Amino acid sequence: MRPWVSHGRAFSSQNLGSHPIGVTAFQAWTRHGNPPPKLSVYLDFSLPSTLMGVPGRTMGVMFTPLTVKYAYYDTERIGVDLIMKTCFSPNRVIGLSSDLQQVGGASARIQDALSTVLQYAEDVLSGKVSADNTVGRFLMSLVNQVPKIVPDDFETMLNSNINDLLMVTYLANLTQSQIALNEKLVNL
Repeated sequence: MRPWVSHGRAFSSQNLGSHPIGVTAFQAWTRHGNPPPKLSVYLDFSLPSTLMGVPGRTMGVMFTPLTVKYAYYDTERIGVDLIMKTCFSPNRVIGLSSDLQQVGGASARIQDALSTVLQYAEDVLSGKVSADNTVGRFLMSLVNQVPKIVPDDFETMLNSNINDLLMVTYLANLTQSQIALNEKLVNL
């Protein structure tokens, strides 16, 4: 394998050829005796390009865009989403969001999806859009997957969880107050 790297502005079609690029983070980590990271990037493609320009003048190279597919496990999604957010951050730094922010974001996405489904259903009922059996079956299976909970049981479960959270918060604040009081008494 011959890696290909180009620096600067001296770039022509003779540089391209078909050089497979292999990039992996394992080499740097294994040299230092550390276990390799979980993230590796393997690129194996020739750089597809098309010559362009005026005949008899300086020729240029126009690269063909590549399609990208992200593959990850469901448990790794939060990490991948966090890495993807740095693409849009001006300084390429982003912090972890709190649990409340994550719940708020998930609620907003669910609300957007529900409004899209509601708009589709209204369009079908008004006759603007013809009904699609595949979409109807999918929506029916989606509705059937929602757990059926008696409202009183749900309220009891929610109140129980809120009471547990409030108790833990109270005990944490009480412990913090006791430690602060103990430090003041010891320093007398």
